[in-house]
Amino acid sequence: MSAGYSPRSGAKESRYPQNADENFLRALERYSMTFSAARRGRSLPQPFRYGAVVWLSIWVPAYWRVWGPANFVHLCDVAVFLTCFGLMTGNRLLISSQAVASLVVNAIWTLDAAFLVFANRPFFGGTQFLLDSRIPFWVRLLSLYHLLVPAVLLWALSYTSYDRRALVLQCGITLAALIVSRFTNPLENFNFAFRDPFWGRQLGPLPLHLAVSIVFVAAVAYTPAHLLLLHMFGFKKRSKSTAVRIPAVQERFRAPILRIIALVEQRFRTKVSNSDRASAQQG
Repeated sequence: MSAGYSPRSGAKESRYPQNADENFLRALERYSMTFSAARRGRSLPQPFRYGAVVWLSIWVPAYWRVWGPANFVHLCDVAVFLTCFGLMTGNRLLISSQAVASLVVNAIWTLDAAFLVFANRPFFGGTQFLLDSRIPFWVRLLSLYHLLVPAVLLWALSYTSYDRRALVLQCGITLAALIVSRFTNPLENFNFAFRDPFWGRQLGPLPLHLAVSIVFVAAVAYTPAHLLLLHMFGFKKRSKSTAVRIPAVQERFRAPILRIIALVEQRFRTKVSNSDRASAQQG
């Protein structure tokens, strides 16, 4: 209870300003948004963890045998490792970062694969191995994880909620992968670390090439995915005066949050009722 307020006497005294009604409404909206985040702050079901372990135990040996260990430098393969680790540990930031990395990129991969299958030519390039008979068919089937990873990540985020720091983290992961790729065979050109995909050459000095690569992928793939995920999981842009940081609250905090919302709402309704009663008496 606030100072100067007595529910028994119905005293009008209050330390709130004249625009308290608007402030209370804003507070209720913020509490409601926090509770929405709390409902999404659940721990991941066990099948996520077990599925990630099973997938890695099949996928890693198969890819290692066919393409060798250097192939795991690919950003798509790095995303698989980080996605599985995120699912096994329930790490919200890690899961969010791989959602940023996967949504647009895997959509492009899917479009390219569809063109390859139905038009017998790739749209961008990079999926030709799907029709390469020298690669075991079941290994090529494993590459269809590009179709499933975005759905799995979105499903996981429905439990954990989205962490807005994911964009920065994924840009850092991409930079690290590009640097590591420079120590691999230049002919492989992993992650286009040696030559860009459009003109087939290095874009100036190495620092410039890496900087342009990071900016390009962040602008074309990561930022659109980041904005989409912010929209999907309830983050709204607010002014500085009303900005609120909404954490993902664990399930065990749901009851206290509900009680807080109920108390604030009751306090607001009582204040409005007393104000209306006082105005009627003065009239």
